Amino acid sequence: MFTHAVTCRARQLLVEKRDEKAREAIEKAKHEEVERRKLGQDTAKLKQWKEERERKEFENSYKKQKEEDRLAREKVRADLERDRSVIVLFLYLLRIFTKFINYLPQ
Repeated sequence: MFTHAVTCRARQLLVEKRDEKAREAIEKAKHEEVERRKLGQDTAKLKQWKEERERKEFENSYKKQKEEDRLAREKVRADLERDRSVIVLFLYLLRIFTKFINYLPQ
C-alpha cells in the first residue's frame, strides 16, 4: 500500500510538473507574441518616421531647386533687360552719329 501511495504521489507530481511546464510554455508563447507584436509596431513606426523624413527631405530639395530655378530666371531676365538697354543705347548713339555724319560737309 505504501508503494502504491508513493507511486500515486510520484505520478501526481509528474502530472503537476508537466502541467506547470505547459503553463510556462503558454506564458512564454504569450510573452513572445506580445514582444513580436510590439516589435512589429515599433518597426511600423520606424518605417513611417523614415518615410516622413524622406518626404520632408524631398520637399526641401524640391523647394530649394524651385528657388534656384526662380533665381536663374530672374538673372536671365536681368541679363536680357541689360542687353536691351545696351542695344537701345547703341541704336540711339548710332542715330546721333548718323545725323552727325549727315551734317558734315562733303
